[in-house]
Amino acid sequence: MKVKSAFHNEVLGALTLNFVLAHQEAIDYSKSLLVLPFLFHARTVNLINSSKSFRLEKLLNDKELIGGFNERYYSFLPISINTIFVANSLSFISITNDNITLKNTIIYSPDMGDRALKIYNAAPMVSSILQSFSSSYLYTKLKINL
Repeated sequence: MKVKSAFHNEVLGALTLNFVLAHQEAIDYSKSLLVLPFLFHARTVNLINSSKSFRLEKLLNDKELIGGFNERYYSFLPISINTIFVANSLSFISITNDNITLKNTIIYSPDMGDRALKIYNAAPMVSSILQSFSSSYLYTKLKINL
């Protein structure tokens, strides 16, 4: 399948989830719902890609980015859920009782476009953040109201 101009949709979401899962064995459901709010936000992606060692604290210190994270989380929640469903239906991921694992890796191609490239480059850092902190810590620090 050739993807040329996906933006905020489940196709780009499936690619994004795949790019993150390529750097970790599994992700729990609550953390999987954080992937798109991180990587579908251009300013956050640019901030991550502008430094060689991005740290969560850098994001937490940016009042504008952190202040809007709760809104982004809920804005992307339907797309995040649909992305998981689509990726599972296409056998890209496997869903178990506890987590989501990668079944088939999608290799980045320049045909996917510039946006996908930026997300692909930022995915390792987001994966590292998700692996380094508990879900409860991330949801608290990102000020997500449940």
